[in-house]
Amino acid sequence: MFIGLESFLRGRKIIVILLAIAFIERVGWAWKRGMGSGAGEANNVALALSSGRGFADPYFVDSGPTAHLMPTTPLLAGGVHALLGTGSPAAEIVLQMLACLEMIAGYLLLFLLAGRLGVPWLSRLGALVLLCVCPLFMGQESLDFRYWEGGLAVVCAVLTLNMILTLDAATTAPSSQQQISFAALLAMSFFISPAFGAGLVLCAIVLALRRWSWAIRFRTGAIAGVILAILLVPWTIRNDRMLGKPIVLRSNAALEMAIANNDASLGADHKAAFNRSITAFHPAVGEAAAARLRQVGEIAYMAETSKQVSKWIAKNQAGFIRLAGRHVRQMVIAEPFQFEIGIGAFSGIRSVVYSVLAVLGIAGIALGVRSARHGYEYVGIVVATVILTYAPFQPMARYLYLIYGILTVAAFDAVGRSAVRVGIFRL
Repeated sequence: MFIGLESFLRGRKIIVILLAIAFIERVGWAWKRGMGSGAGEANNVALALSSGRGFADPYFVDSGPTAHLMPTTPLLAGGVHALLGTGSPAAEIVLQMLACLEMIAGYLLLFLLAGRLGVPWLSRLGALVLLCVCPLFMGQESLDFRYWEGGLAVVCAVLTLNMILTLDAATTAPSSQQQISFAALLAMSFFISPAFGAGLVLCAIVLALRRWSWAIRFRTGAIAGVILAILLVPWTIRNDRMLGKPIVLRSNAALEMAIANNDASLGADHKAAFNRSITAFHPAVGEAAAARLRQVGEIAYMAETSKQVSKWIAKNQAGFIRLAGRHVRQMVIAEPFQFEIGIGAFSGIRSVVYSVLAVLGIAGIALGVRSARHGYEYVGIVVATVILTYAPFQPMARYLYLIYGILTVAAFDAVGRSAVRVGIFRL
């Protein structure tokens, strides 16, 4: 009986079953809750697109053209609404299915990445069980990622990491097809999520310096640059024409920095400080902020906010450093309020479970690098880059999700190896 159980646990059927459970859980929860979404600015932009108002109105109807977020998933969602009816249940159902497919693809790719990292099978399986069956990020996977880019960003980033580990382990130079595929993945990952993209670019540099000739480095880098330019140049031109400023990525960096760095943010009650700050600065939340944006437009409002937060940082350098340190800590050891935007149920439990996994995951990555296990240096670069990228901002659940899967895999690897070392079980 136990031989049969072990054979089942080591087979592919268990993986399919776990992914099916994950899909059914998310869809079932969304169906019970009601298929309508409330995914904030991305949702609003998608509805504006489907209604013929263009890439606009992230904060409220008629707030105008925007570069608040990248033109990725909102374009797809807007197209689905335009095809099936703006705000229709059919559109929400299709987007729900797509979000769940992104989630499944991300978890499957993480499972494959764990194999390339040398994580033992049972540890990989344990990580997959937790990711699939215990949904810490139900709201994001079921609702937010119909419109926001987080699910797609994880898929692209983990796919790119898988390819980096494959190329790093190869005994021959990459073929032309591999160079083009890798360059395209790098460019797409950066376009979808600059935080992920920056870490992956650093990994690509390490890989190139380790394994490739100058000719391959130049060729792959040039291809990636051309593909990224094809993605970014039209977006930048559109922003210059519609907003009067050639914004390359997003327009909201100053807004998010202002919410995270002000006198209220230095208070001991982090949840209350965040609520006061987002009400004071965010046009989708606070009436005064909305009124000012109506008066001057998005770009002028962001410029005013940038000046305000820059002055605050100049006068409160120690406070800014303290807040940045807190944000880094919150990317690893989270607080309940970070899970309350969107679906706030069980936020305390979810924050504790995430924090335990994240701490163990960081330890697992450190041990992997120290033990020279293949690939962990690349994982460490990506995780560190994402965490540091969000240091100036207040991290919320959508940001934590980016590194959640990777840290879970590393955590189970560390725990499994420790259990073997002390003789609890074998992997």
